[in-house]
Amino acid sequence: GQTWSHIGQLGDNFSGNFELIGSAYGNGKYVAVFSQEGSNYCCGNSGEDRMATMVSDNGSSWTVGHDNIQVAQSGGGYKNPAPKAVTFGAGKFVAIDNQTVVGSTDGVSWISLGETPEDASITDLEYGNGTFLALESDPGYFNPGSWNYRPPIGRIFKSSDGASWSKISDNISWDNGSYGTVTFFAEEIVFGDGLFAAFDNKTILTSSDGINWQFSGTISDNISG
Repeated sequence: GQTWSHIGQLGDNFSGNFELIGSAYGNGKYVAVFSQEGSNYCCGNSGEDRMATMVSDNGSSWTVGHDNIQVAQSGGGYKNPAPKAVTFGAGKFVAIDNQTVVGSTDGVSWISLGETPEDASITDLEYGNGTFLALESDPGYFNPGSWNYRPPIGRIFKSSDGASWSKISDNISWDNGSYGTVTFFAEEIVFGDGLFAAFDNKTILTSSDGINWQFSGTISDNISG
């Protein structure tokens, strides 16, 4: 992660106000996922949510996978998802917006997998140890006592297959010894070396299952600016 080289570029392949929300690798494919939120679309021809993808075999040469993904809903009709996060696990790519979860084996053809039990602004999605973890990280708004105060949120949803989801916590908590139980508002979750790691702006917690968390360390402030 210290030395980097340029290997290619995605290019400007979609009309609209698309944002690259993430990429993942699996089944021999790199998949980059783009999202357009209709509610944030200000100056163009459409106010619909949209999802698009690009795919690559080598990470250098990319082609459009799909430019307007729609998935069938269980109650009938179709939905245009606008995902916030993507990962690869359990043999498929999985992307999630505020509640709808979609999946694909190749990054081109997508289906609806299910929904989270609550509407949530998902910001991160990871897979490890046979488990998907979806994080909603909201830093809150203003201070307690303010008329428009909104408390911080760090809800976590869990799934073994990407289809059936349950909420496992509203906020991560951990045992800080003599200081008691501490509430932790995660900003990001990653998986590696057999553990999930959750970060705020300084503290690192780790967990093997997303339920039980332990203090792991702190991040040094080595970057100026």
